[in-house]
Amino acid sequence: MKFLLFITLLFALSIINLFGQMTKICDIQVNESLFAKLDKYSMQFYEKGNKFIKESQGVFFEQLIEKSIIKIDSINPNSLIFIAYSTDSTKITFSYSDVSHKISKIPVILAGKEKITLPDTVKLFDVGSKMNKDELAQVDEVFTYIQKYKIVFQFTLNKAQITEIKKNILQNFFIIFPQDNSTNRWIGNIYKIEVYKI
Repeated sequence: MKFLLFITLLFALSIINLFGQMTKICDIQVNESLFAKLDKYSMQFYEKGNKFIKESQGVFFEQLIEKSIIKIDSINPNSLIFIAYSTDSTKITFSYSDVSHKISKIPVILAGKEKITLPDTVKLFDVGSKMNKDELAQVDEVFTYIQKYKIVFQFTLNKAQITEIKKNILQNFFIIFPQDNSTNRWIGNIYKIEVYKI
């Protein structure tokens, strides 16, 4: 028992030391204007039993780094730590290893708006150079969502659990860890992400 207490104390001290050595790089305000800068995909979420849960617009979190929304310049991405904050006062901490597609088979997903529905056929006739910048942006917006990802959670859920996840996690802007065996690290209603360097 004393050994277990010693290990727990040692672990707690190392975590305190780690946070003492972190340097804040930036805050990311999670909102519509952030999402507008990203290439969004249609994310279809299913539980392990292949039961459909929800479809949302989303991005792989790593895109925040690739799109230079996080200004890391000469910082090694492997030294990054992220803390996401929810409007209900919860927060989660995760590292670059959770985010990188080179390390994680299904990296962290930041999702937001509900899906958009496209007609079966989209026809464009003789548009050439007649379209102005705003019209081209609208066409680009439509074709962004052609790519779809089917994300299957690593656990099964009953109807009540699906309802709870939809209500408490898959709301507004949310982060999920598709490889996790539970929703313990998942967080909904995100408004801010702090980025630190170790």
